[in-house]
Amino acid sequence: MLDVVELRCSGALAVGRLVKQGVDWRLAHAVVLGRPDPEWPQGRPVLTETPKAYAGLGVVTIDVR
Repeated sequence: MLDVVELRCSGALAVGRLVKQGVDWRLAHAVVLGRPDPEWPQGRPVLTETPKAYAGLGVVTIDVR
């Protein structure tokens, strides 16, 4: 099952900041949702075929290859 998570305004602003820093918008979206927040204190894992792309962005990745 795949859940689509709403970014809301604060999340959209955070994505915009990452994109401005040169992060691809798709990665930025996953990073913002993967980082810890009040609802998910440990953060959400990011499922990806390219875990190295997320290095240094503060998220836990799970390689799905």
